[in-house]
Amino acid sequence: MRYLRESPLLYVLFTLMLLMLMRLWFLSQNPHFLHLTSSNSTDLAKALLFGLRLDLIIAFYLFLPVFIILSFIRIHWLRFAIALPICLMVIGVSAIDAAYFRYAKERLGFDFWNLIKGENNISLSTYFDGEIVGVIIILLSSILISYLLIKLIPTSRKSSQLLINLAFILFTFFIARGGMRSRPLRSADAASHVSTNFIPLSLNPLLLLYEAKTNPNTNAYLDQLTTLEVDSFQPQSGELTRYNFVVVILESFGKEYTALNHNYALNYTPNLNRLMEQSVVCTDAYSNGLKSMDAVPALFSGIPRLTSNAFITSPNSLKKLPSVFNTLKTVGYHSSFFHGADNNTMGFRSFLMSQGLGAYFGLDEYPSKDEDFDGNWGIYDVPYLEYVANQLNDQEQPFCSGVFTLSSHHPYTVPSEYADSFPSGSLKIHKSIGYTDFALARFLEICSKMPWFDNTIFIITADHSSENSLHAYRTASGKYEVPLLLYAPSILKPSVISKTVSHCDVFPTILDLVNFGEPTSILGSSIFDTSNQSMVCHFDNGVNYITSNGWSLGVDLNSALSMYNLQKDPNCLDNVLEDFPNSANRLNHAMNTYYRKYLSLIE
Repeated sequence: MRYLRESPLLYVLFTLMLLMLMRLWFLSQNPHFLHLTSSNSTDLAKALLFGLRLDLIIAFYLFLPVFIILSFIRIHWLRFAIALPICLMVIGVSAIDAAYFRYAKERLGFDFWNLIKGENNISLSTYFDGEIVGVIIILLSSILISYLLIKLIPTSRKSSQLLINLAFILFTFFIARGGMRSRPLRSADAASHVSTNFIPLSLNPLLLLYEAKTNPNTNAYLDQLTTLEVDSFQPQSGELTRYNFVVVILESFGKEYTALNHNYALNYTPNLNRLMEQSVVCTDAYSNGLKSMDAVPALFSGIPRLTSNAFITSPNSLKKLPSVFNTLKTVGYHSSFFHGADNNTMGFRSFLMSQGLGAYFGLDEYPSKDEDFDGNWGIYDVPYLEYVANQLNDQEQPFCSGVFTLSSHHPYTVPSEYADSFPSGSLKIHKSIGYTDFALARFLEICSKMPWFDNTIFIITADHSSENSLHAYRTASGKYEVPLLLYAPSILKPSVISKTVSHCDVFPTILDLVNFGEPTSILGSSIFDTSNQSMVCHFDNGVNYITSNGWSLGVDLNSALSMYNLQKDPNCLDNVLEDFPNSANRLNHAMNTYYRKYLSLIE
């Protein structure tokens, strides 16, 4: 018993208990995401058990070294000073992760380092705004656990005990790496052991941080593929038409918040809803990622996010790609991009300028930034969109411009004069959605009085969704659903496009509308083209998904994992993979082909 007490065994068990408590805390903060029922209790148990296996990796690589160090230190305050930062890190990161997941719908991994570096222009502290009690609990819990840890770890230098400890550590290493495997166990293996809906619960945020830092651009499915030449997109023959284009990207403006939610929930966008009656509306549209950094390459270069980190932060983004800006420049277009945040935020300016953008307008160019700054992110949407409309009026035609709003980004700041103007709703984001919807209407009203309005097509979408009330918009497909409409009352007749489209289809749609005659290598296709298969692919929590016209297929490295009929089962609770093998094979082949073309385009 003395050997057992002085060995790392109790310490490892204590560590696993702490990490499991953090996982249960994550579950308590995101209970609706998993849609728990009595019928999926087995899936819940599998997720928790596999989570323990991932926790053991952290216990070995992080906590066992601490055990060894503390076992040789006798000074009480020094032992405490070593243990406290470790506990603060574990509990703090877990708390941030639980809050972050509500907005991002994925566990905190690579984006943690972006938050640390400030590339998202929002600090980690924003996830604790108004949570003073929570911060105090984190501090007190860390102090208590640190005290228990140093009481648990005895100081021992006996050679016999050291040999026993070494043997136990080697055994722990063997278990942590997953036993006799050719490669160590990692987060991506969750797809082979856990139901796809429960994968987020099984993951460990500390392990994700480590994996993101050591190998930030991972997708094992992609790694095994060979490239395939991208098809050249060429619109039907016709005379070149020089319409102006304004691509409006509404921050966090998910489909659930609009009338496109099929009345399953309240909506907060009366102005956008009225606009749809005068527009070409895509009712099954998807973003190609969950971050603002994912939307910009997808919309303007047709590049989706298919790895664990944003394309815009990868070395491949330095490559000159076909883009809306450099392509239209060849036929006399001028271009600009507007975002009322810091000019270096999220790498937008560097990426877009490298892809042929003519002028970038950020916070530095805004004339009244001291008066209209929201205190966190940038310029409030109402004054900024008024500014953008006037700037566009000074731009030489034809032009193609991008406009990115920001007030509906967490922490959802609304100007005090509008505090009581919009419904609060059931989520913090709802009031800011109403404010941005109002700003959009003001923007279009100003634009309608400009001489270039009748020759302009406004493409309006969202970069991604955020918090959601309905489980259907938290699924591997639903979390990417966004509005997408083309508004040009003098050019396009109102209509509805029901096929699956994505942000990657915006670039070829623009080329289609101007009848751009030169063949261009692009992944997507025009939303008006009925000859191509409509689809969108996502890499979500380590699993690859393809969504196409009411079906969603999830694929691991080796095989298909799940298939859902989104029309009959929008909550993705009934896995019908075995019932439709031919459809699954067809979708799997389509995704394989798409991924191979993606590799050809970026390499």
